[in-house]
Amino acid sequence: MLQAAENQLIVELVRAIRQRHPRMGGRKLHYELQDSMAALGISRGRDAFFKLLSAHNLLVPTRLSHRKTTHAGLWRCPNLLYTAWLYRERLQKMEIRSSMGEVGNCYENALAERVNGILKGEYGLDDLFIDKEHAQKAVREAVWLYNYERPHLALNYGKPAEIYFEKIDVK
Repeated sequence: MLQAAENQLIVELVRAIRQRHPRMGGRKLHYELQDSMAALGISRGRDAFFKLLSAHNLLVPTRLSHRKTTHAGLWRCPNLLYTAWLYRERLQKMEIRSSMGEVGNCYENALAERVNGILKGEYGLDDLFIDKEHAQKAVREAVWLYNYERPHLALNYGKPAEIYFEKIDVK
């Protein structure tokens, strides 16, 4: 009976996080909830935690990409799309700011593309929005969550803002 009550508390904690981070995976959730579970006197290993997520249909389903790309020609000239003036002009007319680095070097964008992929995949920024203002609000919130609340495996589950501000002397 006690374990059932503990499991229900864990499920509630997971759902609370998922309200803000709908696609946060099990490892990150497990890490994020360690302090909360300890404060409640609850201990769950990773495997038991994943079993609980599975039992409550809380595992993040894998998204299949349905995007179609053409590799014809672009593989020979990978910078073509990034340096095309027509492409840049179209972005400007649509009031879309380009995320490109140095002109003509698409390879500098690997980090930006990784972040964009996470923002789209985990925070729904690839969805359709009602209007520009709604899209801008969604982007601001997603970027804030990414920097201040989302644990990053590459940072030992740290958050970028924590890591950044620890390196700066704010005195």
